[in-house]
Amino acid sequence: MANNSQLHISGMVVLPITINNINTEINVFVIDDLCTDLLLGGDFCDKYNVNISYGGKYLTISTRQQQTRVKFQQQPNTQEVFHLKTLNDIAIPPLSSKVIQAASSSPPMSAIFTPSSRMTNKQYVIAPHAILTIDNTNTTILTLLNTTTSIKRIPQGTTLGQIKNHEDNTCCYHQSSYSNASTAPTDSILPISKLNLITERDVYPLPRIDDIIDKLADSQYFTTLDLKAGYWQIPIEEQDKKKTAFVTTEGLFEFNVLPFGLSNAPATFQRIINSVLGVLRWDITLVYLDDIIVYSPSFASHVKHLDLVLDALEKANVKLNAAKCSLARKQLDYLGYRITPDGIKPTRTNVKKTIDFPTPTSAKAAYSFIQMAQFYRRFIKDFSTIAAPLNMFKNKNIKFDWTPECEQAEISIHYVWH
Repeated sequence: MANNSQLHISGMVVLPITINNINTEINVFVIDDLCTDLLLGGDFCDKYNVNISYGGKYLTISTRQQQTRVKFQQQPNTQEVFHLKTLNDIAIPPLSSKVIQAASSSPPMSAIFTPSSRMTNKQYVIAPHAILTIDNTNTTILTLLNTTTSIKRIPQGTTLGQIKNHEDNTCCYHQSSYSNASTAPTDSILPISKLNLITERDVYPLPRIDDIIDKLADSQYFTTLDLKAGYWQIPIEEQDKKKTAFVTTEGLFEFNVLPFGLSNAPATFQRIINSVLGVLRWDITLVYLDDIIVYSPSFASHVKHLDLVLDALEKANVKLNAAKCSLARKQLDYLGYRITPDGIKPTRTNVKKTIDFPTPTSAKAAYSFIQMAQFYRRFIKDFSTIAAPLNMFKNKNIKFDWTPECEQAEISIHYVWH
């Protein structure tokens, strides 16, 4: 071939071809990976007197008894957008491709569908299922307030398996997230909960969820992107790794990346991702920790916006979890809300949790109920008045007293959602 590649020929068959009621026949080679369904060459044109009129945009085919004219297929508009529907449910693994059957509302042959180079070039931002290589220039520093504070060690009998399953120490597990041969003195090793007590607080603010939701109004297309392993994409400065050291039966280990559970982890992560997305934030994309949403007024603009966001993530070596990403959706759930072009509303799951919440029997339970209810206060008219009897439970240490007024407030909140 022209590109010096070779074609594998499986065999040859006699192929009958009918063109506008003219029956033709030609010997053809069967090839596994031809770029199209059929190629007719000079032998066919000679045998059936094929004449091509480029000016008239047609060709004629002649036999001894018949002649027919075939118009050129109209050149498709490559800028036009066609909506496709898959004929069957499919699953496509990350970093792979698959031939699928799809239906289009357009007539046959009126459109050419090819993979978008804009998207295929972004495949490296998708992390494989079981692999996450930590190679990021964004790092974090752990600043301690008082290194002389008396602290406790993780019990000597603790294994890496127990560390993996212990939510107070790690909420995620990956071999590249920690390393052995820690240089930390064994009398300064502490659980993350203790480390938080002597950590200088980072006051970098998280965005208000209400502000994010309001910004999405009037958009027509949405994409959500989930960051693979979240905090674990942020390496810890070399001199600070020893502060995360822990003891197991296998030896002394320390974290190479930002572990879940650190008090400053959310603020650190938010700051870094905000920096990665830069001026794109509050214009075409928003981010709350590891949940990124891209929003646009049209499909064409959405493709461009998504391209810009993926470019920014790729430059920062940020990896996505393909299984949890939703692309170019007209509606989706984000941060507890159902987002649609027509507006926003609470998700059914969260509303059901509020409705099914049992009548509180303790101050702690009452606090949980009022926190859950006020998350959607914007949808409840006069919420402040209705929930007023419950406000005292915002202080979790208050003595529990479930009064008739509290009971009525609970009933009123439940009634709104029925």
